[in-house]
Amino acid sequence: MIQSHTNKYVRLALLTFTLTNLAACGSNNENTAPNIQISTPKFSVIQNSQGILSATVSDNENNLDMLQWQQIGGQAQAVIENPNKASTRFLAPKLPGHYQFRLTAVDKQGSQSQATINIEVKPVHEFAEPALTKLMDSLYKMHQPLIANMALSVTFNDLDYTWQGATGFANVKEQLKMTPSHPFRVASITKTVTAAVTLKMIEMGKFDLDTQLSELLTDSDMPTGYQVADLHEHNGVKRGGEITIRQLLDQSTGIKDYISYLNDPMSPDYLALDSALKGTHQDTQMWNPKDILKDMLDRKLTHNLQSTLGEHHVYSDSNAVLLGIVLEKIGKAPLHKLMDQLVFAPLAMDNTFMDFYEDHKGLAPVDHYYILSKENHDRDYPEYFYGNHNIPAIQMNTSFAWAGGGVVSTLGDLNKFYRAIHDGTLIQDPQLHAQWLSWKIPTNEQGSEFYGLGLQSALGELDGYDTQIKMIGHAGSWGALAFDFQPYNIRIIAWDSQFGTEAHWMFVEAVLVALEEMGYNKHF
Repeated sequence: MIQSHTNKYVRLALLTFTLTNLAACGSNNENTAPNIQISTPKFSVIQNSQGILSATVSDNENNLDMLQWQQIGGQAQAVIENPNKASTRFLAPKLPGHYQFRLTAVDKQGSQSQATINIEVKPVHEFAEPALTKLMDSLYKMHQPLIANMALSVTFNDLDYTWQGATGFANVKEQLKMTPSHPFRVASITKTVTAAVTLKMIEMGKFDLDTQLSELLTDSDMPTGYQVADLHEHNGVKRGGEITIRQLLDQSTGIKDYISYLNDPMSPDYLALDSALKGTHQDTQMWNPKDILKDMLDRKLTHNLQSTLGEHHVYSDSNAVLLGIVLEKIGKAPLHKLMDQLVFAPLAMDNTFMDFYEDHKGLAPVDHYYILSKENHDRDYPEYFYGNHNIPAIQMNTSFAWAGGGVVSTLGDLNKFYRAIHDGTLIQDPQLHAQWLSWKIPTNEQGSEFYGLGLQSALGELDGYDTQIKMIGHAGSWGALAFDFQPYNIRIIAWDSQFGTEAHWMFVEAVLVALEEMGYNKHF
């Protein structure tokens, strides 16, 4: 009996010892929830720009199973790139306001921890107004005394917001301060306007992109002594009548430019500057379309051409002149009236007009300069050609620019124009609109620059960044440009009042770099 009781108590003692030790072991290895450390619990970003949700997550038992970022507050939805990573980028909503994000960490035992980040999404103007104004002022000072004024705008298409700025003097002599509403000579941006009139007439059924000149012009429309066939001669073969509307728009006719940029003493631009600098304005003719066409033919700019029709792009204002002559004949009105009827009036471009061919709408074009120095030009000019010439002040007659470069406009009007090009309110036929934005031929060997139906475009990257940027619009030689840029979906219009300077392009590059670093409109 004693033995029996002893065994019973021994077994009980062993059981008690075992349970006690198991409990002790359990208490020493109790599971703990993951630990979350938020890097910055509260910060701000600009609307439609990227930010970083950043945290450090640890687990004592190395038992982490799942991470999940979620947006738990705010009036619009952000886009989180990698919601299952402790640190990830996000694209802020377009709607400013206060937003909250929560990180949940769960281990394999089901224990979890949570932490939150509070973010203020600020409107883009809080970035644009101080930063772009500072940039504009810096570039203006940098390019003194070469430029008289600058006018700049950046439109954030996704946000329906436009920043505008201006600096310098619209009229240097009178010390009249430049404003964003002052008009300036847009130069070759005019080609896009002429293209718009052409496409409107195509939309109206007057002709199509592949209609040939022989169907639109007759020899009676030509200057005395010339025929339509004379408009293109290559390898001894005259094919002027085979030129198409498309080839005039994309400048693949091969016809040489009647504007020589002061390389030909017989060209209209050389003669006009010479007369203005001599002060013999009474000798300067008012150029009309047939005068320009006769000048092209007399100087044999359509003969002995280096390429056949449609072979490759040769930039030339002569194409715009031929287009203008066709438009005037088919439209039965002067080109400037067709521009007003088909483009300016419908888009409420109330401050845009064709210089020299009609009265100014409001203010006169602002001062702008052409600098000619011995260091920057190989050929010899008369001594009085050298200097930094204020073109309006010397009263240079630029009526020769006409269909390829004669329009005067403002930041606001150009913004209306290019917005209408892209949103389809100007050309409403879907197929024609698509062709306008997509048709292009290469203009460089690398295949990165193109010319389309009155539109220039390019593909490239900013130095030090790998984002593929697409730009489409047009530039003008007096220091003007108007381009849309993707992937940022912005439009930059810039004017720097000097032939050949880089101030307006420097503005573009600086804006794109700033947006790239912000991750503006950069989707994942």
